[in-house]
Amino acid sequence: MTKTYRSDMSKHEQPDSVMRMVAEQCPGALEPEVRKAYEKWTRFPADSRKEDDLQALCECALLRYDVEFIHLPRQLREKQKPGWPDLTFCVFRTLEYYYTSWPCAVELKSKGGKLSAEQVTCLTTMKKNGWHTYVLREYEPFRDILLGKDVPEWEPGD
Repeated sequence: MTKTYRSDMSKHEQPDSVMRMVAEQCPGALEPEVRKAYEKWTRFPADSRKEDDLQALCECALLRYDVEFIHLPRQLREKQKPGWPDLTFCVFRTLEYYYTSWPCAVELKSKGGKLSAEQVTCLTTMKKNGWHTYVLREYEPFRDILLGKDVPEWEPGD
C-alpha cells in the first residue's frame, strides 16, 4: 500500500470496506502494523474495546496518510503535561475556495471513559488558542477528520 499526501487523499482514499476486505482476504497485503491494529480493534464488540487499541489504530491511520503527529507516552503526560490530549497533529482542510491548516487535538476514550478535570482544562485552553478539539470513542470519526469531513468538535460542558 502506498501512502498519499493529504492533498491527494480524495483521489486515492481506500474506504474501510476495502481495508476490511483486504484484511480478510489478503492479510499479507496490509502493512504489518496496520493489519495488527485493525484486527485487534475489530476482534471485540464495540462496548468492550479498549482505549489503547483505538489509539494504536488511529496512529496507524496517521502513518497511513503520512500525517506527522505527537503522542506523548501516558507516564510523561501524567507527570509533565497533565491533561494533554492523546494525539495532536495538523492536516490540510479544504474550505470553499481555499486550503487551510487544521490543528487537531484528539482525546480518545473507551465507551464509558470520562474526561479528567485536567483534560477538560487543557482542551478548553487549546480550543481558545485555535485548536480543533475532539473527544472520540470510535475510529470512523477519526478517519473522517483525516479525510477533511465535518466531525462535531468537543465543546466545554460536553
